[in-house]
Amino acid sequence: MENHCQYGVLKVTLYEGSGISMVGQYCDIFHGLEHEPSHEYEEDLKWGFRSSTLNHQSLPYALLDFDHSQVIVDAVSGTTKSPLWAGKETSYGFEVSRVAELTVFLYLRNPLASMGHQDFFLGAVKLHPWANESYKYDEMNVTASLGQESYAAVPKWLNVQNEAAKILIGVDFKEWKHPSVGYLHPSDNFNYREIIGGGINFTVSRVGMMETSRSCAVRQVRKGHNSVAGVNHALVSTKMDPFVIPLIRVFQDSNGLTLCSPFASGGHLFYHLQKERRFNINRSKFYCSELLCAFDHLHDLDIIYTRIKPKNIPLDTLGHIAICDFSLLMSKSTIAPELRILEYPAPEQLRGEEITEAVDWWTLGIFLYEFLTGLPPFYDEDTIKKHRKILSEPLEFPGPNLIPPAAQDVLNKLLNRNPSKDSGQRVFPK
Repeated sequence: MENHCQYGVLKVTLYEGSGISMVGQYCDIFHGLEHEPSHEYEEDLKWGFRSSTLNHQSLPYALLDFDHSQVIVDAVSGTTKSPLWAGKETSYGFEVSRVAELTVFLYLRNPLASMGHQDFFLGAVKLHPWANESYKYDEMNVTASLGQESYAAVPKWLNVQNEAAKILIGVDFKEWKHPSVGYLHPSDNFNYREIIGGGINFTVSRVGMMETSRSCAVRQVRKGHNSVAGVNHALVSTKMDPFVIPLIRVFQDSNGLTLCSPFASGGHLFYHLQKERRFNINRSKFYCSELLCAFDHLHDLDIIYTRIKPKNIPLDTLGHIAICDFSLLMSKSTIAPELRILEYPAPEQLRGEEITEAVDWWTLGIFLYEFLTGLPPFYDEDTIKKHRKILSEPLEFPGPNLIPPAAQDVLNKLLNRNPSKDSGQRVFPK
């Protein structure tokens, strides 16, 4: 496959499905409910829906996923086996700035979802829009290709569920020029604004892109507080990292720079941690693995993180890490940030030593500890006392029930105060 990417808008149209089978567990639930007397209104509410909506509940829905942007597409008619979507009446657009897969997930709603049960997964279709390959079939997933010369593809039937089911899908591509600084003015592209955050020299808004109707996060930076060179560096550095949301458009005017990225709608990692109080070992490993991949890729580009924290890490709809705060990126040659804005600085930062990749592995250790216990290590509301603990107090574990011995070993290596005594840097244990 060629990793050649054109910039533009990818529009996806769903038409119909055929041969989609109902999950056995869903059959039992659905058939049991459809025989309940429709006048039992209170019983219907207990299950989270009314009798009149049972037919709608039995239709599959699709979740379109492209590069951390997701949209749910409900079938409008048909049956569970042969659903019908709106077709040409509705197309869904995605901004394209790097090579990525388009994935169509099929689900069946679970009537017991209000009681904590998940919807039923029916299968998925994956498309590589820039692959010069013929169709590939791999169990429940199918990889298709659209030639680079083909900007408007004829709708195709793509197989799902070991070729037992299929969906008719159309893809259209409209090319842009490269999204370098100064390409377009923001007022020509945004159809609404909602300020969701900011600081002294910047604001962060949620906007709708006119061309695709997708939500995007926009960071507006006042003139003199960001450089064109730094933005171009971010354009390159995020291009191939699947866990860092790409910078898709950049605008410049007399007021400063406007940076635009896909909006991650899964909520911040810190929100989920507060809600759950702490994560189990498997969920903690999942998030740490994705952060590890993000750090590792950025280190290859001579980039390190310096003040990342759970509040700065959003998740996409599918629950994957989707880092999108470009102010967190800095080259190794950049002056270190002030200690007062660092929540849990590494010991070498407190000692005024050179910043290296080892700082990121310290941060990963802080995250892992907080995921498993609900609080970071060396916690203290007093900043001076917290810094003293980071420099001198031993790392304490609350017990094997919260942090298993294997995880304690990982944390001891990641939170090593003097990495130079070992291999010259902190190394994430494989």
